[in-house]
Amino acid sequence: MSKVVALLARWGKGALLASLGLIAICPVYSALAQPRIMSTPYPAMRVVEAPAITTHPASATVSQGARATFGVVATGTAPLAYRWSRNGAQVPACTQAACVIASATAADAGSYTVNVSNAAGAVTSAAAVLTVTQNIAPSITTQPASVTVNEGARATFSVVATGTAPLAYRWSRNGAQVPACTQATCVIASATAADAGSYTVNVSNTVGAVTSQVATLTVNPLNVAKSCSAADVQAALNSAPAGGSVKIPAGTCDWKDSMVALTLKGDLTVSGAGMGQTVIRRTTAVSASTSEQDKGFVLRFTCIAGSRLDISGMSLIGNDNVSGLNTDAARRDDYDSGVGLLGPCRDFKVHGMEFNEFSNSGLYLRGAAQRGVIYQNEFKSNFKCSSTDSSYPCYGYGVVVYGDGSARPLELGTAESVFVEANYFHDNRHSIASNNGSRYVFRYNDIVSSQRARNWAEIDAHGGSRGSSSWEIYNNTLTTESSSVIASSVGIRGGDGVIFDNTFFRYPYVLYLTSDTSCSGSYPVAGQSRSVHLWNNTWTTINGYDADKQPDNTRTGVNVYGSGCAQYLQQGRDWYLFKRPNYNAYPYPHPLRNGNGFQVAPPVVQKTPTYHGRPSRTPPAVSAGK
Repeated sequence: MSKVVALLARWGKGALLASLGLIAICPVYSALAQPRIMSTPYPAMRVVEAPAITTHPASATVSQGARATFGVVATGTAPLAYRWSRNGAQVPACTQAACVIASATAADAGSYTVNVSNAAGAVTSAAAVLTVTQNIAPSITTQPASVTVNEGARATFSVVATGTAPLAYRWSRNGAQVPACTQATCVIASATAADAGSYTVNVSNTVGAVTSQVATLTVNPLNVAKSCSAADVQAALNSAPAGGSVKIPAGTCDWKDSMVALTLKGDLTVSGAGMGQTVIRRTTAVSASTSEQDKGFVLRFTCIAGSRLDISGMSLIGNDNVSGLNTDAARRDDYDSGVGLLGPCRDFKVHGMEFNEFSNSGLYLRGAAQRGVIYQNEFKSNFKCSSTDSSYPCYGYGVVVYGDGSARPLELGTAESVFVEANYFHDNRHSIASNNGSRYVFRYNDIVSSQRARNWAEIDAHGGSRGSSSWEIYNNTLTTESSSVIASSVGIRGGDGVIFDNTFFRYPYVLYLTSDTSCSGSYPVAGQSRSVHLWNNTWTTINGYDADKQPDNTRTGVNVYGSGCAQYLQQGRDWYLFKRPNYNAYPYPHPLRNGNGFQVAPPVVQKTPTYHGRPSRTPPAVSAGK
């Protein structure tokens, strides 16, 4: 730059241009000539910058007939010229920064580059590859399955198809299009007899179309009882076909000591108008001499192999608060119960029910290898004991789960259990009890203990020669009616399982552990627990309740009681304060809760339960034992 200024000062513009080689001829000046002083400034020099690519075109894959676009970003002095090439041959239509192929074909596939140039130079981009996939006609990989539902229930058909997107779906019933069904899933929210028939789906795209196999929708008729009386309900149940549905209308009916019983012919749905709407009461004592199969149930169902039962939408109220029957003398021989499920009941559902004031049990299950789910129900004041007579028969259970006496191997985290989840329990002697080779999972429940029930374990499992096989107890919240009530939490007398993530307010221990068999003789005694795992539970530390206190003043939350039982139920051998190795809880909510009729839907993992008609409550804050 200094040279340019010197030349300008000494020789003027002509000499400057000559020195830069920009003119062939320039005037000759005398060495003595004076520098020329320019009165008019010359324009600034213009520097031309060569192109540089800052963003190279990216490879793309499109289906045949789809739009394909390549783009480049370059810097440099304008104007910039763009020349795109495919496999080295120029693409005449592409002369801008973006190269657009409106409808790609196989001939458009290849390696694309772009040359960017101006007066100062040129640069070529990295290659970008265009892949053009062949359009594929639709193919059905999963055919829709036939469905049987009860009238008023939800029916769902689904298909899985492959092929070049977009795929169009057109469902038909008996050859006539179903306008509301234009997706891979066809949902009938409330099926009626008019919805029954043969369903197909046509799947199409720009290449072709395919029609599915036929799937049949069967809609079982709804039997509506004339009233909620025992006679009318019995008549409706007797006339229901296999796979049928019975509706019990709203009303309040006194069944006295009557029991409505049915041996299932196949699947059956029984529903009322809702809790507090369909109310069935009992106002007469039920004799305890009744055979075991007839223990004073309001409703008793006997399952056969392959039959499934769904019960919902009623309030059942026992005789415990009936004038003249609510004394110890009157109730001694009373054996009042709500619903009984007997036999090999599989994949049953009990939900949206209320079981109150029964002297024996609200819900009683007994049979071989039962499995199903009990959810969003309320169990209140099912209690029968005497505070003064030790010989008095003592009952009162929200839920009773009995096996058939068969030995069952320890099998945790599977569907092979009775699941009791998201229910509310209050003032029951035991919220749940088990025996006789049973398995249960008790989770996400809300329990409130009362003054009269405080000395009995809310969550119970018997032992003995054929006691409970297994139990899984987790994510429950237990509290008491008031700060003056200190209650008993989990009482295990046999069987093995897991107890974790529970919260106990005003319960001094997590677990009361003992044996139904006398703790004497050779180890182990019959039916005793040998694999109990507890972890991540929270409970109340209460002065005077020190059975779990260790020499270093830490707490285990486990009270091992019973004469000599401490030698038979030892920490590190029979019970442990850590997660059971390789244990995984079964999905919550239970898949049956989300099913189409009795079909099982994929489980939905949910951490916080939604209680039926009752929000989850937060008990008063207390100090935590762990």
